[in-house]
Amino acid sequence: RGLKVDGHPFDLSTRRALWEVFDQIPASIEEAYGRTLVIQKGAQVGATVFEQLVALYFAVKFAPCNCLMYLPDRSMAAYKSANRFMPVVRSVPALHDLITDGGASEGNVLTRVVRSLASSFLFLWTHGREGGVTESFPGDLLSLDEVQGGTLEQVDRVTERLSASRVRFRLMLSTPLWPDLDI
Repeated sequence: RGLKVDGHPFDLSTRRALWEVFDQIPASIEEAYGRTLVIQKGAQVGATVFEQLVALYFAVKFAPCNCLMYLPDRSMAAYKSANRFMPVVRSVPALHDLITDGGASEGNVLTRVVRSLASSFLFLWTHGREGGVTESFPGDLLSLDEVQGGTLEQVDRVTERLSASRVRFRLMLSTPLWPDLDI
């Protein structure tokens, strides 16, 4: 209730392009286990909103659940957390209370934690001086947003973060670039 995206009420009835995509969300850990959902999308269809809602759903439904949300670089990860993810969370008081434990702290911009559920949202990146942040973060849900241009090696490296998970769900979103050079 109250869900807003970019300051506007979210209404799936106006996002027909996402209907079939939303139907792909697993309802159980068994359905999610080891599954990969790859979405090659056009710009501004709402796939990033979909990805955030999937992460929120997993964090609550499959708790404890560590959601690793990868973008190409650190600045995009911080922007997404602060300017896309948290406004959605703030629009739903029950979600906001979960993340803040009913208090005022929303956590670190790159790490949002639902302490009562032992779930987390880590906003990470695959590119950068040190090759991105791809090590030492075990996860249950792995999402790669704006993965176009990434290498198979980078996808494999971050997928390894799921090796000890009871969920092991991957979500990859990409705007197509060139044939045979993208997800």
